[in-house]
Amino acid sequence: MSVLSLLFRGILHLIYLISRMFAKEQPTEQIFSKRRIKKIAIVGCGPSGMSALKNFLQDQKQHQYDRVVAFEKSPRFGGVWNLSKESPMYESLHTNTSRQMMTFSDFPLKNTIADYPSYEQIHDYLNAYGDHFKLRPYVQFETTVTRVQKVENKIHNDRPLVQWNVTTVHNNKETTELFDAVLISNGHYNIPRFPKEYVELSQTYKKGKVVHSKDYKNNDMFKDKVVVVVGLAASGSEICARIATAAKTTYASCRENTIVVPKYAWGKPTDQIGRRRCVKKLPILLQKIIELILVASQTVRGQAFRQVNKKLPKNVTPGISTECGQMIGDGRIHITLPMASFNKDTITFPVYGQEEPLVISPDYVVLCTGYDLEFSFFDPKQNILDIDPAIRRVMPLYKQIFHIKYPNLAFAGLPLRVEPILASETQVRYIDAVWSGEVGLPSEEGMNQDNTNRENYLKKNGIQLRFWHVVDHLTYVDDLARHGKFYAHSCKWSNSDMFVPLVFWPASPFQYRIDGRGSMPSARTGILTNW
Repeated sequence: MSVLSLLFRGILHLIYLISRMFAKEQPTEQIFSKRRIKKIAIVGCGPSGMSALKNFLQDQKQHQYDRVVAFEKSPRFGGVWNLSKESPMYESLHTNTSRQMMTFSDFPLKNTIADYPSYEQIHDYLNAYGDHFKLRPYVQFETTVTRVQKVENKIHNDRPLVQWNVTTVHNNKETTELFDAVLISNGHYNIPRFPKEYVELSQTYKKGKVVHSKDYKNNDMFKDKVVVVVGLAASGSEICARIATAAKTTYASCRENTIVVPKYAWGKPTDQIGRRRCVKKLPILLQKIIELILVASQTVRGQAFRQVNKKLPKNVTPGISTECGQMIGDGRIHITLPMASFNKDTITFPVYGQEEPLVISPDYVVLCTGYDLEFSFFDPKQNILDIDPAIRRVMPLYKQIFHIKYPNLAFAGLPLRVEPILASETQVRYIDAVWSGEVGLPSEEGMNQDNTNRENYLKKNGIQLRFWHVVDHLTYVDDLARHGKFYAHSCKWSNSDMFVPLVFWPASPFQYRIDGRGSMPSARTGILTNW
């Protein structure tokens, strides 16, 4: 190591020490002693539940968990990544998250897999993960959780701490078991969302069918048909492009200022462009300018697009699809505004910039309108959760994870617009750190204040509360890593040899394994070789 290199690393470490001196850390209290939680139940064994199960089992001997079990209603690992009637998967699905970011930090996808893997590849990957870490004996497959009820029968650290009765059904046999902690990881994609006006449409319109994107599996039913796809967000843009290859005519009905971005920008997967710490260290205004440049330079504009790709996506969820943009430009997808009216024979859509509306009788209306969260297993009389149906916000949760009143109830996988596997893995590593007694939580007042601060931030920036669960991926994951004691500070002496990758390269999952709790010697090699 040269003298200049040592001097540079010494300066960086001095910066780290100074930052630690002036850091304002939220006070925490040790809620769980090391033997408090003995039995853990995990509801759902998709990517979030699998990661949780693996982390809890890994720490089982050290923290003496007596029992860790996951309940999964499907017959195999993977949750929604299993193609079935109940799953939103479809035959031609490829991820809109790149391979380098769509991976567990301690079990990476192979470099031989394409940048955007197919659902089959992710399904196989999840099963390989389960087998590698020997998770199967701890999962009860084809088991449905029907009730989660709190039982207030314990005092811990001078405060009441409930336990949980979890009732399950397997082969028509009902079983109830008492647990010290419950992790909910049942996913976002269970209950299709049908906006009120489209429920009315399905009851009135007789010339075609109204279906949800969850019903889409392939193009067989749409061949040579007239199809309207409602919504061009994450799933809508890709499904619309698929349908357009088979349909006679395809329309996309979306709000003004809908954003559709390609999967590649400047030759790199789009999700690797802005998710770098050098960008997040900039003032908010500069970050917005960079985002504007990205959107403006990489999205298609012009007459065919009209209301799409006009402004930054503040209160919309961008679609990510190269093919959708191409097909709009080719005229194979026609853009309309949201539905204005309907009768039993026709549906009317305004068209941006035209006086005359579009009046058509489509064979199918496909609703890419998202999903509603489903927690029907909680007893409504116990008032565990407060969910506002208008804005679909799950409260009262700290960091969108811990129940503020009952911190031995936690949720994984709620945040949106994140790299899903890495975000949920970071969540469960934080949960494990807290439940094992190694890391504390703020007081109830402190946790509520954290939510108030976020609400004020959204209002200040003109962001609607229905986007409560939409977070900035890198900011959110780094924050959890700091709280969970596995954040790699780029200026710290032991990490400063990785200063350039940590600051200027995309924040890959490996970066959360080079320091602190759960660190791995192989992580440094992974950072340097995975791009």
